[in-house]
Amino acid sequence: LTDAVKILGYLFLGGPLECPAIADVNHSGLPPKLTDAVYLLNHLFLGGPLPPPPFPECAPAPDDDLGCVRAGCDPV
Repeated sequence: LTDAVKILGYLFLGGPLECPAIADVNHSGLPPKLTDAVYLLNHLFLGGPLPPPPFPECAPAPDDDLGCVRAGCDPV
């Protein structure tokens, strides 16, 4: 639930995101969109599909210009 709240905070309040690439839950591209938060909430409350991991096999994220330093292994 925290991930969805962080995405909504980013979209509506201008809050920071530690790693924008991880917020792209449904792989619709960056920047994160409302559909990313809806995808997560659908999974949590309506039994929708499990979000895919942000990086292959939950391995460390590649060093990139998005500021990501590690991928989370939690599916949500």
